[in-house]
Amino acid sequence: MKISDSACPHCGPKCRAPANRVRKVLRTWRDGEFFTYKCIRCGISGYSHKTIRLPDAVPVAMRPDKNRSKIASWLWKKSRGFYGTEVEKYLVSRSCYLQSDNIRYLESYKNHPSCMIVRFGTDDRPSCVHLTRLVDGKKAGTDRDKIIIGRSIEPIIVYDNPERTELVITEGIEDAASMAIATGWTSWASGAAVRTPALLNASRSFTQVYITVDDDPAGHLAFKKALEIRPDVISINFSKTIEKGIDANKALIKHGKDALLASIEWREAQHRHEIGQIGFHQMERELVWASQILSSVRTNED
Repeated sequence: MKISDSACPHCGPKCRAPANRVRKVLRTWRDGEFFTYKCIRCGISGYSHKTIRLPDAVPVAMRPDKNRSKIASWLWKKSRGFYGTEVEKYLVSRSCYLQSDNIRYLESYKNHPSCMIVRFGTDDRPSCVHLTRLVDGKKAGTDRDKIIIGRSIEPIIVYDNPERTELVITEGIEDAASMAIATGWTSWASGAAVRTPALLNASRSFTQVYITVDDDPAGHLAFKKALEIRPDVISINFSKTIEKGIDANKALIKHGKDALLASIEWREAQHRHEIGQIGFHQMERELVWASQILSSVRTNED
């Protein structure tokens, strides 16, 4: 498997800052048979059975590298608790408000809007942070509403519940908060599908791990890699259990907690059958409640 990063030819030329046009946000995977790609900035993704050549982004001079870790630490130091701020308004509007020491508010500065800032790990001087730009309690609507500054192999711990032994890992912060609200489990966010597998190395203390995956090549590849690290991990794909293109947060807003819980129960029973713990008829019995909830959700959609 060959993995490489490059500038995105789709969103790069649209960026105002020269450095952003050539920022390596497009990850590609080549395994000899498939060519898969996904941009963590604009979300464009896809794959091909034949090797293809992506067009180059607009060539510009790259600025010298900066110590992004120090910038991340400095931004976190400038932030404060999010209660009573735009961050609280944003989380409430997304139906995923919860208390977390790892989610804070960063005030606007010069021409930069205010942000929801989230740290990777739990260090008071984090080497990496995730920013969501906000205006009036909503995403700012720029081409880079969400950015990661710095580098880290640690998770974004959106919610921690030491009294439970289950862990759920999502890509997005809002999705992790939604899963925590529905389940009460510890919830981590990776920030991007390609970062998800590495987080399994820190999951040994949990008896069961669930990963919510997007129904795209990057999501499928991330889960495949996760299985190599922890074979008992269970995937939850809401595009298959509820409706195409929906994630945990959208499902919570649109259908409520039961839709998320039913999706988890559905996958748990299927997983137990797949590994031979239960037979087919036992699986059917365990799927009764989940089937009723998910059938009701789909009926409402129709």
